[in-house]
Amino acid sequence: MSNCSVGESLPHAHAVVPSVVNTGEVSASPPTTVPFFHLDDCHARRVIQALRRILATEVAEESFSMLIDGRLTMKALRACRRIRLGEDYDEIAKYTGPSQDTISMFRSLREQFDLSHVLIKASSAERFQRSAVQASSADFQRGLLDLVVSMVHDLAVSIFEELHRSKYQNTPHQGPERALLPDFRHPKYLQSYLYPHGPIELVGYWMETRLFGGVVVFEHGNPLGEPGAPWIHFPYEGIMRMSDKQLDAFTQLAFTISPVSDAAAVSNLLPFKAEPDAQYVDSFDAYKFGLFRNCFERNPPPNISRFSCTAMGRNVTYPDWVRLEPPGMV
Repeated sequence: MSNCSVGESLPHAHAVVPSVVNTGEVSASPPTTVPFFHLDDCHARRVIQALRRILATEVAEESFSMLIDGRLTMKALRACRRIRLGEDYDEIAKYTGPSQDTISMFRSLREQFDLSHVLIKASSAERFQRSAVQASSADFQRGLLDLVVSMVHDLAVSIFEELHRSKYQNTPHQGPERALLPDFRHPKYLQSYLYPHGPIELVGYWMETRLFGGVVVFEHGNPLGEPGAPWIHFPYEGIMRMSDKQLDAFTQLAFTISPVSDAAAVSNLLPFKAEPDAQYVDSFDAYKFGLFRNCFERNPPPNISRFSCTAMGRNVTYPDWVRLEPPGMV
């Protein structure tokens, strides 16, 4: 058995960085992956412990069950997108949440979740494997968060693809026509032509938002370097740097011994909340500061001014990239 304090390198675990084209966009080539159990037992066990506790929470059960149904409650839908005038409001309102049968179906899927078939990003696995298995290790904390969030994301994509692929494209969208996007979405992650699973990839970002408060990204700096501090990309509030307290509490999920059914501690922590004293940047600045998790997500914003606005103080084309100023400032 490998030493639980000193990580070992993974064999043949070299990530392929997607190519960058002249437009500044990155291709949708997926990163190189390795099987989950290429991690040694000590590292794998901590990931499993944290993942198990997160998937046992009420919000996880509700969210994955809605994914199985392929429908959102009115409240959940409004958090994802606008309700258009031409839509059947009554039909949308009919769905009040997943049935107990659907929740039971998810619980069964959760218990049968076969980790031997799970693939994880090779570069993430390599970094995590090198870290000491200690709750106080910054490298371990970041690696744990990276892998757990990515596995939740991929599980959501996998379930949705299996049940609803007849309706949505599961490859990068090409062509001038607009892609049909699922309602399960984060408003900043809609570029289906960039994602390995195309429009279906959106549900992974939605699930991150439901369980973690937003899409989890990492600071790569400018010029780009190794992943650093984790940030939370909220749907509408910009991008927040996670506090040490939040990261410490998350890491404890992998070390604290608690029954799977006892999800109170996790529910108090997740989803991550916005903190008033935290460091924030605009969504518009994610590219400039190198805030992303996968290279294919690092897409330059449109060539527009973030301060352009109408007389009402809003940019109706890109409302979520504009930080509104007090009256008279624009």
